Amino acid sequence: MINRLFIITLYYSVILGQNVDRDIAGSVLDMDNLEPLPYANIIVQGTNRGITTDADGHFVLVDVPAEPCTLIVSYIGYRTAKIGYDNSLSQGPLEIRLRMEALNFQAVDVIADEYQIIKISNDEVSKITLSPRQLALLPNMGEVDIFRSLQLLPGITSTGDGSSGINVRGGGSNQNMILLDGMNIYHVDHFFGMFSAFNADAIKDVQVYKGGFPAKYGGRLSSVIDMTGKNGDLTKRQFGLGANLMSTQLLYETPIILGGSWLLSFRRSYSDYMSSPFFEKMYQFVTGDDEVPTNNRRRVNPNNENDEAFQQQIFPNFYFYDLHNKVTFTPGNSDVISISMYGGRDFLNESRETEGVRGRPGGGGFGGGGGQQTVTRIDDNNTDWGNLGMSFRWNHRWTDRFSSQALYSSSQFNSDYGRHLYSIGGGGRTFKINESNGAKDKSFRLDNVLHANANHILEFGLETTNLGTHYDVAVYDSV
Repeated sequence: MINRLFIITLYYSVILGQNVDRDIAGSVLDMDNLEPLPYANIIVQGTNRGITTDADGHFVLVDVPAEPCTLIVSYIGYRTAKIGYDNSLSQGPLEIRLRMEALNFQAVDVIADEYQIIKISNDEVSKITLSPRQLALLPNMGEVDIFRSLQLLPGITSTGDGSSGINVRGGGSNQNMILLDGMNIYHVDHFFGMFSAFNADAIKDVQVYKGGFPAKYGGRLSSVIDMTGKNGDLTKRQFGLGANLMSTQLLYETPIILGGSWLLSFRRSYSDYMSSPFFEKMYQFVTGDDEVPTNNRRRVNPNNENDEAFQQQIFPNFYFYDLHNKVTFTPGNSDVISISMYGGRDFLNESRETEGVRGRPGGGGFGGGGGQQTVTRIDDNNTDWGNLGMSFRWNHRWTDRFSSQALYSSSQFNSDYGRHLYSIGGGGRTFKINESNGAKDKSFRLDNVLHANANHILEFGLETTNLGTHYDVAVYDSV
């Protein structure tokens, strides 16, 4: 009897051992520069099992049958790969490399290939994924513009003619949460809305939530736009330089110590050094003027022979810039540390001066005095506004199933206006005003992800945020 029990127990243990499930863990990378591909799709062929990679390109498929299978890996802008994998064997983490798909600018017959540029999520409500690289296929004004491309999606409209600002499902543009590497960006355009404030060459992935926002994003009324910046090339140094009718841009990538990379992106307009017909058209469109003011001299009151004053109007001086600097370290197989910094600003100088001669030649001047008096009236008028922010992120994988991410971010928006009216050579009124307003945002987040089983993923964490605003004004008037 004992021998029979032993045989039966052994038989069942062998059967159960054959049916043991195993986890499949790994990462998805760019084949050329080893850049992690966030939110790539991994599906077990012939089943309903699938998962997406995290922000660092890692994934884990929990409790997959211990038998040979085929993994289908896809990412926007890359060739879909089919990977044969024997899950019955004990193997280390997978490293899947995808090859970038060449952009095709030739005329094609579009049937139903909307997923080439965007991907609509099947597991999250109202979520859309975009690849900035694929947006080059769309019509753009001079260069790829992420926010102008978003206006082509259903439910998203422009804040005005020619503006890159967006309204989502009827909400205002100030009701959107715009995130870049975890930092909150408040002002997202240049040149009064004509261009977005982000260089598409430095952005790797864009997640758009038009509704049903995950709890980790807190409260927003209209939408959440979560952008992930590129880490930089891990294999070789790269340098790129470009120019268009409005601005020039620079992109630099290089590997660094601790298995890390550094990316630097800089863009600046040159309209303050050299005017172009394109800038003049944009200025007229934004301001509504029939023409761009230039240096000129004219009689203020042509009907009055005693009024010899002339006006000199200074050409409007305007320029913008944005800078994105990101450093990423991978000190071990389980850790990813990244530091990201962003700065963007616009400057507008509308200063002008009025100069001329008062009084009649030889006498009859002002106040009964004789002779003429030269007077110059100066109007210094300057405005600048923009964002400044940084974020520090540390992601640690305790096991293939459990990971934690700590994120500290700090960002601020400032708008400064100054005007100074004064005269040279003739007295007169002096008026001066300086106005400054802005918002600051400091936050710390701890996110945890636990893959409990094949059907459940548990996400939990905490967040603390410190918000502040300020408005300062100083006025001086000699009257």
